[in-house]
Amino acid sequence: MNRRHVWALSGTAVVLITAIVAAANLREIYLSQKDFVIGSLLSLAGFCFGKAVNRTAEERAQWLQESGASDDLSKLESSIHSTTERLSEFYWRLDDRPDLLRVAVDDLNKATAYLSSLRHELGATVNRQEWQIPATAEVALDRIRRDLHEAINRLNRTRERLAPALAGPEYERLWDLFDVLSTDLLKANRNLDATRGAHLPFPPQLQVENAANYLNAASERADEFTALLTARGVEMPETFRIMCRDLRGAIDGLGIVDLSALTR
Repeated sequence: MNRRHVWALSGTAVVLITAIVAAANLREIYLSQKDFVIGSLLSLAGFCFGKAVNRTAEERAQWLQESGASDDLSKLESSIHSTTERLSEFYWRLDDRPDLLRVAVDDLNKATAYLSSLRHELGATVNRQEWQIPATAEVALDRIRRDLHEAINRLNRTRERLAPALAGPEYERLWDLFDVLSTDLLKANRNLDATRGAHLPFPPQLQVENAANYLNAASERADEFTALLTARGVEMPETFRIMCRDLRGAIDGLGIVDLSALTR
């Protein structure tokens, strides 16, 4: 007899006791306060039946293991990780990186985070060390990622607007600098995306530090790019100015993210 059977029998016993008590010593109390007596006893019966229906954490973990669901979660997690790594290789090889590829990698990172949360909600066994980001830090990192995503999108718009006017070979150094700036932003983005989710298989401080370093380097490249455009008398697109503000917001945000309450 398992625990659920015990709770079911307990609930049945409470119902029987209710019938007996209502007809005996507590008859007067029952008559004077019917709602209280019957409500209390039936609430207790409902609690017992609820315990009978719900699986305990141990039973749920055993079911996940015996049904193969735990292994399926592990395989799915591994497949998503492998796919992300393969996409990342192409991500860095392409000279003209399509936004769709970045979005695909971002979606896979989200899937990994959701899968990790699902594993914990189901009580599936995790055979590895994990770090849990504090809720306040997780919210702050989400806000910084949004700023960085907007910065990348606006940088792409800047390229589209400047390309027709700066197409000659004399602008080669300027575009080389622009490409370095773009790559720094993308590398920062990949590091921050790796911190998505509350349960991580690695300490997130390193990813945050790497992202901050890439963003600071990108800010320096942005200043150099601005100086080169100004020296050539080229008007700075508004998208680039907004991008610089988004970039500064991401840098300032990383500077105050508090990971001191990190647990594992």
